[in-house]
Amino acid sequence: MKYILSIILIVFFSTCFAQIKKGFINKHGQLSNDSTNAQSYVLISKLADSAYSAKVYNMNQTMLFSGTYKDELLTISNGKFIYYNVNHLSKADKKNHGKYIDTNYYVKTVGYFTDGKQTGMWINYSSKGVKSGEFSYENGKLNGPYRNLFGDNSWSEGTMVNDTLQGKYYTYADSLLISELDYSHGAIKLRTIHLKGGIPNENLQSYLEKRLHKYYSVLSKQNNIKIKITIAKNGSIIRSTIVNSISPTIDSAIQVALLTAPAFIPAYYDKTPIELKTTCIFNFNSGLNNKFISFLQGINYVGDNTYQLDENYRKQSNLSDSADPSQVRSYTSGSTTVQIIGVKRQ
Repeated sequence: MKYILSIILIVFFSTCFAQIKKGFINKHGQLSNDSTNAQSYVLISKLADSAYSAKVYNMNQTMLFSGTYKDELLTISNGKFIYYNVNHLSKADKKNHGKYIDTNYYVKTVGYFTDGKQTGMWINYSSKGVKSGEFSYENGKLNGPYRNLFGDNSWSEGTMVNDTLQGKYYTYADSLLISELDYSHGAIKLRTIHLKGGIPNENLQSYLEKRLHKYYSVLSKQNNIKIKITIAKNGSIIRSTIVNSISPTIDSAIQVALLTAPAFIPAYYDKTPIELKTTCIFNFNSGLNNKFISFLQGINYVGDNTYQLDENYRKQSNLSDSADPSQVRSYTSGSTTVQIIGVKRQ
């Protein structure tokens, strides 16, 4: 009996493994059996008639995405797809490791296809596994709810019709509505900015560096010190919390320094002064240059190191009114990076 069972298992597993086929994908995205110029490879297994599972890997054997297709040649996507974010070490690091090593690897996007077209709700994720976006598709085009999530109870949302924004597009910071844009066929027809100000003084960074110089050897090794602060109606900082704590002594020193820091530009909501709760990101290992600080004067904090352009700064700096607020771009100075919503220079 054991002998017969062993034969059955051997036949079963042999059949399963025989169904898995390996193919190579060149830089043009073409599938072939030639590995010479391959950029990636794929493992294909038949699930049922008109259902094939595909797992695509780069040549470092790190998965890029997985999904199901209707055909063995993988031309018709049909079913759930999972895409992964993969970063690599630099060429300099390659010398030390002998080959590229994939880092910062995580699920980036999850969604569905029907007969080769995107459908239903697609979800983007950050490196921490937190949702960063929700987008609804119908027949291969963005149709329905459209949300970008920035963390810290901050997000923007609107409605897509055939890949273009239509109607109201709202942006919230710490659950507070800060702006409304009215779209018609993808073009902005009316812009209402509720929250203005709440912007750090240009001398804040240098002030903190001087006040905290005795802790510089420790602070310079920290990346993105995140501090939640409360700004009074006159712009002074009245409360602060160190999100990523360094040490009780240094945390306390930072909080004391912030109490006497140069005042922020006061925050106004519909022209009325308000007390504002927001989050700041500090780096002490390079400092911000004056040009970058000047740029920061023209943006309003949204959340999770993300900002939105101030309307007056947009006009003074010759920035296009047609900039899409759903587009997020990154700007870097030294080791500090912020994301700006809707930046497009004319």
